[in-house]
Amino acid sequence: MRIVIYLCAVLFFGPVLFSQAPSSKLSIGTPKSSVDAAFGKRFGPFRVEANDDNASIGATTGVWDVYHLTAPHDRMYVTIVHFGTNQLIDSLMLMPAGKTSVAQIMADQPAFASVCKADCELVLVTNKAGNRSLLLRPKDSNTDDVLYFDGDSATLKWASVTSMDSVVSWAYALSKSAFESHHQSADDRVIGHWSSGLAAGK
Repeated sequence: MRIVIYLCAVLFFGPVLFSQAPSSKLSIGTPKSSVDAAFGKRFGPFRVEANDDNASIGATTGVWDVYHLTAPHDRMYVTIVHFGTNQLIDSLMLMPAGKTSVAQIMADQPAFASVCKADCELVLVTNKAGNRSLLLRPKDSNTDDVLYFDGDSATLKWASVTSMDSVVSWAYALSKSAFESHHQSADDRVIGHWSSGLAAGK
């Protein structure tokens, strides 16, 4: 179901793919007024239903806003934003077009990289079906956000995300509590750590 939504979004927003750029103004906690001032009206709505794969990961149900697409280094993204009741961004979703790795997303997207300004644990999450995804969990207990990188497949074989070099179908910035409430029975294992500061120093 997510693949159908992905294709529709890319086809619909294709004419403006190269008109936008990544911005920290789409970070969690940014007020809607600042986003509107930077990007104008949303391109369109994106609805998450209770039975969607996105909702099963921890994405809030209801209407999200599609504000921009990015194309740094010939890579393209559909960026989807959710505002909480206080009109502050509380969640983000990205759908990369083409083969884009976790590391490339973190390099391209200030809003995602900012979650790991300090050290993030790399956590391999395996669900009941045996599909593996990568969670970046800040070691700072005061940070209530996590980053989750999920695979997808149009075939019977799932494309797992197991490292910073893995290709990603969906990327999420969510509250830790929202994510954990949907992954209580998942098997997870810390496999390393990453920070935007370390990456910038390479």
